[in-house]
Amino acid sequence: MALLEITELVKKFPIRKGFFNRVKAHVHAVNGVSLSINAGEKLGLVGESGCGKSTLGKTVVRLWEPSSGSIKFEGNELAHLSAREMKPIRSDLQIVFQDPYGSLNPKLTVFSTLSEPFKLHGLAKNGRQALRDQIAELLEVVGLPGGALDKYPHEFSGGQRQRIGVARAVATNPKLIVADEPVSALDVSVQAQILNLLDDLRDDRNVAFLFISHDLKVVHHFCDRIMVMYLGSIVESFPSDNLHADAKHPYTRALLGAVPPDDPFTKTEPDLLEGDVPSPINLPSGCAFHTRCSFASDQCRKEVPPLRAISDVQQVACHFVEADGSFNPPSK
Repeated sequence: MALLEITELVKKFPIRKGFFNRVKAHVHAVNGVSLSINAGEKLGLVGESGCGKSTLGKTVVRLWEPSSGSIKFEGNELAHLSAREMKPIRSDLQIVFQDPYGSLNPKLTVFSTLSEPFKLHGLAKNGRQALRDQIAELLEVVGLPGGALDKYPHEFSGGQRQRIGVARAVATNPKLIVADEPVSALDVSVQAQILNLLDDLRDDRNVAFLFISHDLKVVHHFCDRIMVMYLGSIVESFPSDNLHADAKHPYTRALLGAVPPDDPFTKTEPDLLEGDVPSPINLPSGCAFHTRCSFASDQCRKEVPPLRAISDVQQVACHFVEADGSFNPPSK
């Protein structure tokens, strides 16, 4: 049984206007997403800004209520639980936020920040000093000195703050962490430190990750499996071992083309995307990617391509990817 199983998850945000504050339209942030994560697995969710990745992550941990669909964690349905019913589950289901500056309360010391999950979930040992010792041990796990306990967030660098955010997430010894762009605001050298830290946590504690990022190279490095998201829908899923050979969808190939080569002297001719992501308020008909795809046909404009398996480990939502994985667009 999968640790996390999401089925046809939908999240819409109402747009209200007028004197009576009536709903006039909806922002379609997540559109029928299905995925599963096994214990200890690192699943990467990648796509452009505004495609719904962070919304999906926050909906999974129930920071936002799903509009419809199923969220099963260890076989238990979470989609319709109340805040009180969610409380005992939250110790196993945690999140690391994108912004290491905005995710910490500037008025609280590190001790106060990290003591909250211990107290909330009844994990604190008897006495203040025993709790301080617990948190000091936790700081050592994430590579910070125990002397940081009484400091405030402004006294740390961005990478150190993100380590505090990771410490807060792992304080309850969770089984799954949603890592929402955890390294995007950090320098490259600090990114590597945070990724290595998360890797160690997976190895030591068998923590599973839903790792959300717009950086395909980071996702390729960190994750076991990659899912590509476009305008609220999954368009491709495959193992990350051989990214360049496995990627079939035109959007995935375009994302790959935007990744700078490791050798700066290598000359490449990337197939760059044209235009912007369409409005999630008025979704395009048919394939959502057809407005930016150079291979789009009348079929793409009219029919939504299903996410179908082309192998035991790969799925693609494109009319022109055949069952054997070959790409056969119509001739122009």
